[in-house]
Amino acid sequence: MSNFHKEGSTVFWKWYGKKLKGTVQKVYYDPIIKKIKDKEIKRNASEQNPAYYIKGDNDKHVLKLHSELINI
Repeated sequence: MSNFHKEGSTVFWKWYGKKLKGTVQKVYYDPIIKKIKDKEIKRNASEQNPAYYIKGDNDKHVLKLHSELINI
């Protein structure tokens, strides 16, 4: 698990062709459902593919799997 992100890490992902940046607020290693902007967002997190609750630079929150993030 050493190559996974920790709380406070800066991470990047793509959304509609744009590269976005944010900070990891929480890491989940089990399936998780979070309510974000009145929608229930589910990610099937695991020890091999954790989910990250991220605060974007635009102050919006997202829930992303490790496999959804990109390396910059």
